Amino acid sequence: DEGRGYATAIMRRHRLAERLLVDVLHVPWHQVHEEAGRLEHAISANLEAHLVQLLGDPATCPHGNPIPGSRNSTPEVALEPLGTLLAGATAEVRRISEEIEADGESMLLLEEAGLIPGQRVVIGNRERDRLSVRTAAGTSAVPAAVASKVYVAVTA
Repeated sequence: DEGRGYATAIMRRHRLAERLLVDVLHVPWHQVHEEAGRLEHAISANLEAHLVQLLGDPATCPHGNPIPGSRNSTPEVALEPLGTLLAGATAEVRRISEEIEADGESMLLLEEAGLIPGQRVVIGNRERDRLSVRTAAGTSAVPAAVASKVYVAVTA
């Protein structure tokens, strides 16, 4: 229980640090996971409380993952991996798997493709190991392995 509590506290501080880096310091979205990894162990309980106040107790990190202990919550919606949707489907990006957050190259690809939480995506065709997607940023080809780590809510 003690170890789980410590891990949860570190995860909370990591995700708050990501929010600080994106929302306040405007560090590029694809770079914040690594930077937050450096900061998470240096954030005290006192500083954490100030971050929560400054940031408005956010429910999620910039990648859409829940922040443990937040008093705010996100609506419960069924999520599906982007890579499972059929051509023509539309969806809203909700969450990027923690697995892919550590892969800077994939995160940059997602950012450039506009596949970030809150953004609308229209599924195109599949060609070999790539999925064509259209967002406000334009049309992009996303490797299937990356698309499988992006979670979306299907929209009408």
